[in-house]
Amino acid sequence: MIIEPLRASDREPPAFDVAAGAAAWYGSDGRPVAYSFVRGEECWFRLVGLASYVFPLNAADGVLRCEAVPDPGAEWTEVVDHYYRSLSVIAMEAYGFETLHGSALRTPAGALVLTAPSRMGKTTLALALARRGHELVADDAVVVEVSPAADPGRPALRTLPFVPRAREETAAIFGLPVRARVQEPGVPVRLGPPVPLAAFVVLARSRDEECGEVSLERLPPTQAYTALLARAYFHAPHEATRDRQTVAAYLRLVSRVPVYLFRYPSSLDRLEEPVSVLDALVAELAPAPEPVGSGAKP
Repeated sequence: MIIEPLRASDREPPAFDVAAGAAAWYGSDGRPVAYSFVRGEECWFRLVGLASYVFPLNAADGVLRCEAVPDPGAEWTEVVDHYYRSLSVIAMEAYGFETLHGSALRTPAGALVLTAPSRMGKTTLALALARRGHELVADDAVVVEVSPAADPGRPALRTLPFVPRAREETAAIFGLPVRARVQEPGVPVRLGPPVPLAAFVVLARSRDEECGEVSLERLPPTQAYTALLARAYFHAPHEATRDRQTVAAYLRLVSRVPVYLFRYPSSLDRLEEPVSVLDALVAELAPAPEPVGSGAKP
């Protein structure tokens, strides 16, 4: 899959009327923050206060082509950032991939995905693990290929252009910009090659900064399925057929990839404790090295 640079457009977006079939997402204040609307062979997606994006529902040639109609006063750099961070994720779902809210690292065991609601410390933990030599490959959104052609039996992560979205406190710790934006590469980019999934880790941060315990437990399939599905993106919840495909995909995921519940304290002063536990999990999941001299004899 190739992602072309975003193009500005002066097209007239649809009305995004829920009564006419648009899907809406609402913020904590009860106001709509985003809309999705399928019109003909195109999907329109609106981020309130920023832009309306449109892309074809069918990418038969394996190329995502998208246009954006910015709202008055919107910064183009922010419109582009959300194209790679949000809109391309939604398009990947329309094109048959599964997507969920999380951060991910490439480790010796495969891709380790940390998933949780916002403000649960995904980026902070991921950056701390990156300090230990694991490569950060996704932040905010994770794209999963449930049955990659290279290895149909093992679901894999596919990478998109991204930068860590660190909040103020985390940015200060790791010397990063606050809420950095993805920069327009200016050329088409290819969805990254499959990285076999090692595990999903569902984060549950304790409110008690001092006394919170660090614990890691593998979830049984039913709980694992519920926990992962709660973090899934659904770009068009009114499309029952695609929803059924997503449900089947997540059932397959939890049958092939372990899912863990990870409880840890919120105090940044104790950050090394949960990071050490996750690092140990990676070591446990990584395949054992081949003994020296175990190759076939001539």
